[in-house]
Amino acid sequence: PDFHSTSFSVSLTATPSVIDVPANVTASSDSTTAVNLSWSAVEDATGYEIWRGTGSTRNGASRIATVEDATAYADKTATPGTTYNYWLRAYNDDGYGEFSASIKGMVLAVPIALEISGETSMCAGQSITLGCSVIRNDGICEKITPAWSIKNGTDYADIKDTGLVTARGIDTEQTITVQAL
Repeated sequence: PDFHSTSFSVSLTATPSVIDVPANVTASSDSTTAVNLSWSAVEDATGYEIWRGTGSTRNGASRIATVEDATAYADKTATPGTTYNYWLRAYNDDGYGEFSASIKGMVLAVPIALEISGETSMCAGQSITLGCSVIRNDGICEKITPAWSIKNGTDYADIKDTGLVTARGIDTEQTITVQAL
């Protein structure tokens, strides 16, 4: 017998994904602190990857979380006012399933502070104009026209809707408190 040559062959077959795509994926756009994601459980899944990006495709998206034994996730790292696309995929010991379709979500940009600007003193008969800005949780500051009123000192000054404050004729130094509503 000839022992110097032998042949052996192996057949390899690709196995399709054995785990389903997450279904009923939702993302909130009504929170001021997080995008709240939820989905239906996938049979035999041991966990889920959550990906986020600002584009319409997964190119440039990043995995932001891996969760096990859960069908919800709160993305508290989302920048307020930015719309994101999210994709999920289930996994188990056999590998990863396909990604879900993208779903949009965002954290609402809301006012967190009100800032009044302008001169802080005037003499009898003089006027000053106040300004008002609102600062949002996304860091944007924008000028607004509030409803103005004098909280304390209505005997000493008048205020118009434009923020124009006019001191009345008085004999002594007085303090007024102005509020923007």
